[in-house]
Amino acid sequence: MKASSTLRSSTADLHERVDARVRRFLANGVEGCRDFLRVSRDIVVPWEQELRRFSWPEELRVRDRLCKSDWLEEDVGPFQAEGVFAHAASSAEAWGALYVFEGSTLGAAIIARLVGGTFRYLEGYGAETEAMWSSMKVILDDAIRSEEDLVGSVTAARRVFAQFEKELG
Repeated sequence: MKASSTLRSSTADLHERVDARVRRFLANGVEGCRDFLRVSRDIVVPWEQELRRFSWPEELRVRDRLCKSDWLEEDVGPFQAEGVFAHAASSAEAWGALYVFEGSTLGAAIIARLVGGTFRYLEGYGAETEAMWSSMKVILDDAIRSEEDLVGSVTAARRVFAQFEKELG
């Protein structure tokens, strides 16, 4: 089984719980969306700082990907919170975290259609969002080759989802 498929199935329970929490925020319209984006910023910013310390394949275009912090700060103000522990002990764990944040661009596009408003984060990569997601999965599947790496990537992805679940209440 491909790493991306394993990550999807191994995080489905947490993903579903996070989605339910996000829907509660979105029930409050644009202001609820803004609150959700504040929580996202407080998780994404430290994780992107952590992910920048890893080497990534050139074709991943990591500079184009690790910009969600900027988008969120543009939408809801500068990062000031502390408390989210963002650490990847290996490149496999970094891939697991990246998987969650890249997948969030797909969810953001759905949120954008639901709430409208002008939030840069929800625009993601624009017309390139689907292609960026697809290419990331291909590169991820090539990078995660061993069972040990797969376990590490799943562990980190679940950790990131759990942080969202906790912070979204």
